[in-house]
Amino acid sequence: IERIEKEGIEVWSINIPCGNMPKDILYRAGIFGLKILYKKIYSQHGAPDIVHAHFGRIGFISLKALSENKLPIVITEHLSLVLTKKLKNFEISCLKSCVEESNAFICVSSALKRSVLQLTGSNKNIYVVPNMVSPLFKYKSKQSNKENFLFLSVGNLVESKRFDITIDAFSKAFQGNEAVKLYIGGNGPQRGYLKQKINELKMNNQIFLIGQLTRQEVVEKMHECDVFVLASDFETFGVVYIEALACGKPVIGTRNGGAEDIINSTNGIIVDVNNVEQLAVAMEEMYKFSTRFDNQKISLDCSAQYGEKALIDKLLSIYRNLL
Repeated sequence: IERIEKEGIEVWSINIPCGNMPKDILYRAGIFGLKILYKKIYSQHGAPDIVHAHFGRIGFISLKALSENKLPIVITEHLSLVLTKKLKNFEISCLKSCVEESNAFICVSSALKRSVLQLTGSNKNIYVVPNMVSPLFKYKSKQSNKENFLFLSVGNLVESKRFDITIDAFSKAFQGNEAVKLYIGGNGPQRGYLKQKINELKMNNQIFLIGQLTRQEVVEKMHECDVFVLASDFETFGVVYIEALACGKPVIGTRNGGAEDIINSTNGIIVDVNNVEQLAVAMEEMYKFSTRFDNQKISLDCSAQYGEKALIDKLLSIYRNLL
C-alpha cells in the first residue's frame, strides 16, 4: 500500500501482482485489494461521503468491495470497448450491475450512453458529463496565412486513429501545394507504415511525422497550427478535440461517437468515418474559408462547456443530489 501527495491531493494505491490471469480472477483480486485499501483509509479519515469510480470495471469492483459500507457510489464509464460493443458476456453482466446498482452512472458522451443502454437494456437515468479540458490549453491569437498553412493531427499511431486516411485525404487535397503542411504528432506501431505511405505518395515535403509530444509540446503545436484534424474510427469522447478548441482552433473530425457531441458548424466540420473524399473536401474548405471561424469565440465556447468550473458544477450537482 502506498500513500503520496499529488497536486495537493492525498492519493492512496494498492498494487497486487496478478500476472496474466482470467478476468473473473482479476476482478476478485481487485475486490480483495480495495477492501484492504478502504480499511486503511477509513482508519485514517473515517468514512467518505462519496465514492466515485472511473471505468465500469473499477465501478463493479467498488460495488462489490464496499457493499457492506452503504456508501453512495458514482461510476463514470469511459471504455472504448463499451462504445464498440466488444464486451464478453461476463463484462456485459458487470456493466449491467454497475448501471443498476450504482447511485449515479455517468457516460462521457451521448454515443457512449446509447451503447450502455443497448448493452444493458436498462431503463435507469444515465448522466452525460464530458471530460474536462486542461487549463494548459488556452487561446493564443494567430494570423492565418495561406502561404504557410498548417494542419495538425495528434494521437497514438494505431489503426483506429486512421492517420492513413488523413494522409490520403491531405494528399488528394494539397499534393504539390507546398504552402500547406500536415504535422502528425505521436508514436505507435503504425509509424513505419505511415512513413512508407508518405514516401510512396511523394509527400515528404508536406507531411511530417513529428514523434511523441509532451503535453506542453502539444500546446505549442496547437498554437502554431491553423486547423486540427483527427479522423478516428471511434472515440468515447475525444479530449484532443477540446484541447484544440480551447486553443481557438477549428477542428475536423469524424462521426466516431464522441466527436458528434463536440463538433458543430461554429467550430468545425464533421465527416463520415473512413471517407477519404469527404475528409479531403473538408480540408480544402478549411484552407479556403478558415477565416470564417471566430477563433476567440471557439475558445470561449469550449471553456464554457468543458472548462473546470462547468464540469465541477455538474459533478457537484450529482453529488449533492445523492447526499
